[in-house]
Amino acid sequence: MKSGMNAMLAAWPPLFLGALCAAVATFAYWTLPTTVPTALFGFGGVAFAADARARRADFRRARDRIASAASRSDSVLVRELTQLYQQHKRSWCQRTSLIWAAAAALGPAGSRFVRRGFRKHGYQWWHITPDGTFSRHCPFFKISFWWALFGLPEERRRV
Repeated sequence: MKSGMNAMLAAWPPLFLGALCAAVATFAYWTLPTTVPTALFGFGGVAFAADARARRADFRRARDRIASAASRSDSVLVRELTQLYQQHKRSWCQRTSLIWAAAAALGPAGSRFVRRGFRKHGYQWWHITPDGTFSRHCPFFKISFWWALFGLPEERRRV
């Protein structure tokens, strides 16, 4: 039960944002004369649902890697957490999934270690959008972002 709760908590940011998009889409459908906002927020809800699925998969992979590294030695664990940190630092949803994966594998101490690492590198609670969102390197304009979001097979992700 606890592992299932950690998996749900790992995906709470996209679940919350998807529910918010669905609520706004429903409100727009009933109150606005045009269907454009409904379609946009409806697509946002679908994208966040796919993101929640991807974050749960990230959670499972990270939890297994951390548990495997913890069973070997402390130096292997630190190296593995450093690699995972580099892979998951780009967005709020990824950071949250890694924090809960560390909590599931190592307990509260693992969660605190990962949170400290993110804070040490300048990530705060208000860093919600992915890194580079407001630059010409915006991840939303890359096809690999959308392929990874909707979970297409690994061989199709290569551009």
